[in-house]
Amino acid sequence: MATCGVGAPGGASPGKTLVIRPEIDAPATHPTVDAPSWLEPGAIAIEHAPTLDAASERSPGHAHGAAGDGRPAGSMQDVPVRRVAQFVLLEHIGAGGMGEVFAAFDDKLERKVAIKLVATQASGDRARQRLLREAQALARLSHPNVVTVYEVDALPDGGLFIAMELVKGQTLRAWQRGRAWRDLVATYAAAGRGLAAAHASGIVHRDFKPDNVLVGDDGRVRVADFGLAFAVNDAIEPPAPGASGVSGAPEAHGADPAAPPARGLTVEGRFAGTPGYMAPEQLACAAVDARADQYSFCVALYEALHGERPGAEPVGPRRGEPAPAYPRWLGDLVTRGLARDPAERFATMDALLAELTRSRARTRRWILAAGATSAVITAAAAAVALRGQAGPPPCPLATDELTGVWDAATRQRAGAAILGTAAPFAATMWASTAAAFDRHAERWLDAQHAACEATHVRHVQSADLLDRRMECLASRRRALAAAAEVLQHQPAQAVTHAGELLGSLGDLEPCANTGVLLQLPGRDTSPAGAATRARAAAVRQQLARATAILVAGDVAGADPAVAKAEGLAANLDDDAVRAELLYVQGRIKLARDDVAGSKAMFDRAGALAVSSRHDELQPDLWLTLAVNAGTREQRPADIEHWLVQGEAWVHRLGHVGDSRSIAVEHARGNLHYTAGNFAAAVAALTRAIDAGEALWGKTDPRLIELLRDRAAAEAGLRQARPAVADGERALALGLASWGPSYPDIARSRRALGLLYIEQLGDVPRGEHEIGLALEVFRASLGADSIEVANCEQALSQARYYRADYAAALEHAERAERIFAARLEPQHTRRGEALVGLGVLRFMRKNLTGSLAAYEAAYPILQTALGARHPHVGILLSNMGETELALGRTGPARAHFAQALDVLQEQLGPDHADLALPLKGLGLSHLSAGRAAEAREPLERALALRTGSAATSDPQELAEIRWGLARTLSTLSRDPARARALAEAALAGYVGLGDEWQARVQEITRWLKRFGPR
Repeated sequence: MATCGVGAPGGASPGKTLVIRPEIDAPATHPTVDAPSWLEPGAIAIEHAPTLDAASERSPGHAHGAAGDGRPAGSMQDVPVRRVAQFVLLEHIGAGGMGEVFAAFDDKLERKVAIKLVATQASGDRARQRLLREAQALARLSHPNVVTVYEVDALPDGGLFIAMELVKGQTLRAWQRGRAWRDLVATYAAAGRGLAAAHASGIVHRDFKPDNVLVGDDGRVRVADFGLAFAVNDAIEPPAPGASGVSGAPEAHGADPAAPPARGLTVEGRFAGTPGYMAPEQLACAAVDARADQYSFCVALYEALHGERPGAEPVGPRRGEPAPAYPRWLGDLVTRGLARDPAERFATMDALLAELTRSRARTRRWILAAGATSAVITAAAAAVALRGQAGPPPCPLATDELTGVWDAATRQRAGAAILGTAAPFAATMWASTAAAFDRHAERWLDAQHAACEATHVRHVQSADLLDRRMECLASRRRALAAAAEVLQHQPAQAVTHAGELLGSLGDLEPCANTGVLLQLPGRDTSPAGAATRARAAAVRQQLARATAILVAGDVAGADPAVAKAEGLAANLDDDAVRAELLYVQGRIKLARDDVAGSKAMFDRAGALAVSSRHDELQPDLWLTLAVNAGTREQRPADIEHWLVQGEAWVHRLGHVGDSRSIAVEHARGNLHYTAGNFAAAVAALTRAIDAGEALWGKTDPRLIELLRDRAAAEAGLRQARPAVADGERALALGLASWGPSYPDIARSRRALGLLYIEQLGDVPRGEHEIGLALEVFRASLGADSIEVANCEQALSQARYYRADYAAALEHAERAERIFAARLEPQHTRRGEALVGLGVLRFMRKNLTGSLAAYEAAYPILQTALGARHPHVGILLSNMGETELALGRTGPARAHFAQALDVLQEQLGPDHADLALPLKGLGLSHLSAGRAAEAREPLERALALRTGSAATSDPQELAEIRWGLARTLSTLSRDPARARALAEAALAGYVGLGDEWQARVQEITRWLKRFGPR
């Protein structure tokens, strides 16, 4: 009997599974060892520095301290490889502050990790609890520039283990040798963003140095080895003043920090850290805050620039020495960060990074480049050069154009607003979002500068074409301004829709496609034309605001901006603007589930776009329908029509790096999935993911939905390991970008939980992920949200796999009540929920209720998916099974035959799901007294369920074996095999629990009558 859920059946499932994704808008990390090339073996350890700690093994749990036999503690690299929790220690790969580091394998999530074993040096619970809290805070910190901590837990002796990502790359110290100052600044800025994210989460590193920063082979910079020693030693009384050694006594303040006892050594006492990089207040055992990390950061940056750490003298070139080969502003910045008084440093790490990365350096570079070419541009410029006068560059960096759009003040206000929401994931979300907006603004400046130079420096572009490119860039600036406005003024909505806001910024590549821009109608340069363009710009600014508000989830809030746009557009003779207005109005209708109204708006917008030659709008119109309206209604014919139109326009425009080509493959993948062609869906979604990785990078959160969708399609093909690998990678990307409490993370957790259950048969792990998702959705969306219903449906699936049908039915009923209250009567999701109710009522022996649920679901799914869809075929088989149990042999046989026809056509002759109607046909023949006709379908069903490609399904196997045993007995054929089949069926039913006691007793009585072997 098929149940409800995400993905396809697999693993150790007790029953058939209807392949359903519990998302309305779209289908449904850690990498496994069989994951794609983004996870590579042979990664380096995340810790490198030597340590004063000693540890040894006295149990399989790698407890720290003296050995169980009383021998002294020794280095753990000499002990045999053992296990810590679910982690199998493979090899010793290094040591870091406070512990030894091992490469390990997580045999639950099937991934390589690094395990750090930390021994507490203080006795008592206070030190251990402080250490554990500090490590758990690190585990909650998720940022692209911080090494990911997967798990933290205590060891029996009071130490703890930390499971972290295993990174392939090198330390920053190794990477930075011989690098140019610009490269050093860019890389240190990335490390600084990791520190800033930690500070935003209330974590101070306390031991920042180049050895504790990794530069991965993927180019990503990660800060590692946070100062856990401070947490341990905080419980120890401070040493007496004047104590000898590097203890952190006040006398140490005057020591030469450039000469620590051992290079890279983590010194322990009242303080923890590396003296050569420690701030004066840290050495003096004074209060330490995030500004101590800023000092360490500037020591490390100075060292990278000069080849040695700064001494006690002021920073800067010594008398008689040449100035270092970097600009003075950089030296001034480092000098300020190295101030002895923390109050004289930058207020925050963010403030330091803003100064380190602001466009001053870029402007200087471009001014110099422009100056080098100015002598050949015009005779006047040459004359200025000969007179020794430096004229302004023809194309200065137009930073002023982003003033008030995305500048330091705007960024600060947005950050304060987002962090002010107090959302548990706000700090992580803000760090990722700010970095993404920074990159987009940087690219916008590059594009604006390139457009200017094409006309005024390289002379390869007309002034008219420059105007067209600048107008295109102006539209992207409006989108950036609108998104930044939402961040500042609607942070409660923005904090949960960061990915959508990033997507609303639009691609910059079309603004460089001169071939398309030249096809646009000529501009009216008269005063009246200029006035029209100004009004059009005002309308488009309001439409940009409406779009940003809409993607942030505030549908009602978008209405006032659209109303303002309508007022400004009144009597405006510009079909292109009116087309854009209709498009936004159609998107709002679509957000309100008014699919018919949105299509009418899009049709009118398309006609106006044609008349105005507004080609850029065409693919947006068609692909919005294909991706959104098509997913809501799941009508393959509609999706295919919209997709063909959108793809044709994308190809016609021919933009290099057009993200709409990714949307095309995404929509095509959903189309194939909806039609039940899972192999084609996997192929299309793989193309989308490959294109997304090339355009956005392999860690961009926009890949998450693509990965979830491909996992669902792979599950449909019984490709368990690839499906779970994609699900885990989707979760990992989300955790890195947004943190564990972000709502979209909950979607990934729910989808992954069902994959664990259905593909791997790992019900406990699946229930854990689904439970975490449910908590997030209840807290963020409310107890009666659709997402909560989806989680209830997923938990129903989990209880079904446990054969706890009563609890499964309770979850399914709760889900169905929410769907009934929140969705239209004919919505596909309601049909899926009704199928789940039918399954569980059948298992609870409520046969009339089961058939009623199926009969209510059938017209919904048939209309939405088509009569030949595999899901409809499985539903027909379920209906036949219930009718057979009710004694309606004729209707049951007809439904089984119809289901077999559909599934065989759609899935092929060897698909395991064909066993469902084949078993039903066999049992219906047997029930009607036609044992000879029953044997062939039952034999075929058994072969499909026990073949090499079949998944374990105890209930189905038990039913098939019991039916075939009775058939052979009735035919007086092969009694030994009949008995063996009955005994195997009996064992299967016993394993299914108390629900099947009646069947167990029936087979037991039959075997007694059958006689001894």
